[in-house]
Amino acid sequence: SLAMNNTEEMSRMRRLFERVSKLMEEKRPFLDSDFNLSDLAGAAFSNRAYLSRTINILSGQNFSQFVNAYRIRYSVELLRKDPTLRITDVAMMSGFRSTVTFNMAFKLNMGETPTQFLQRQRLGGLTGE
Repeated sequence: SLAMNNTEEMSRMRRLFERVSKLMEEKRPFLDSDFNLSDLAGAAFSNRAYLSRTINILSGQNFSQFVNAYRIRYSVELLRKDPTLRITDVAMMSGFRSTVTFNMAFKLNMGETPTQFLQRQRLGGLTGE
């Protein structure tokens, strides 16, 4: 039956998505600015089309948004550890090719620019929050 197939399909997708998320967290392949859908599909033993669809359905994001969310989380860790880092350096260290893309992704994921985030971090540090 179609319903049964859909349930099986969803659990296959969930397993793949879990595998991909674990891979992203443990191996951090997104730190390479050349990292792409083919790389992830290979590492997760899947094909590009199926992986792409899985990411779309389960995260509500396209591949590039999905990867950038990991990159931004990583950049936030870097900035929290060392608020004196330059934004261009943080962008490169997090796997972005340009500061412009980094700033856009940061704003999208964090609701503020990296500069605003840093200003808040620094203020928090000064007032002992």
